[in-house]
This record gives sequence, structure tokens and C-alpha cells, in this order.
Amino acid sequence: MSSVDMKRVIELEDKCVKIRKDLLNFVHRIGMGHLGGELSIVEVAVALYYEYMKFDPKNHDWEERDRLVLSKAHCSETLYTIYSDVGIYTMDYMVEHFESLNTAKFGQHCNRKYCGPIEVSTGSLG
Repeated sequence: MSSVDMKRVIELEDKCVKIRKDLLNFVHRIGMGHLGGELSIVEVAVALYYEYMKFDPKNHDWEERDRLVLSKAHCSETLYTIYSDVGIYTMDYMVEHFESLNTAKFGQHCNRKYCGPIEVSTGSLG
């Protein structure tokens, strides 16, 4: 049985707190969201993106990457917040382009066509 690196656990817990704060700020700024669902996936998303998945923020089309399909697509703001945290997009850029006419790159549901790190476009029910 492997031992648990408690220092790393604390780092990930701290990252969850930061992501939650950034998520609340993001949802406030865009004026919409599904906070219950979005907050409910923070721990899983942080564990995957910061610890377990092979993911390169500088090359999100990397062939060897792991792929995450978020069928709970109305929680996309959590992923967008992580993408901001790892430096793919700035929060200001995402707010400016959130469901705006002709420039919508980010929306309430994941859309691969407009947001590169999203692997699969999904709708309200998957």
C-alpha cells in the first residue's frame, strides 16, 4: 500500500479553495451559472487536472494527453476557471467572450468548437 503525501494533499486542498473563490468571482461577473453543480465538481476536477491527468496547458492538443468528457456540461464554468488558473485563458478574456454575440467562446455548456481544451461538446443533459 502506498503512503499518502500529506503535503501534496494540503496543496490540492488549497488549490480547491482558490478555484472555488475564482469560480464564485467568475459566475458573479458573467451573471449566470449553476453554482451547486459547479462547486460539487471542484475536488474531482482539481485532482484530475493538477494530479492525475496528463495535461499540458501550453499544448492542449497534445496527442498523449488524457481526455476528460464532462457530461455534466452545465458545470463548464469550473473547467473554465481551471483553464484560467493554469494560464490558458485570462479571466477577463473569458468574461468578455462568455455567451456574447459573434464572439461566444465560452458558454453554459462545453463547446469543443470554440474552447480548445474541451474534448467533447455536450449539452444540458450530456
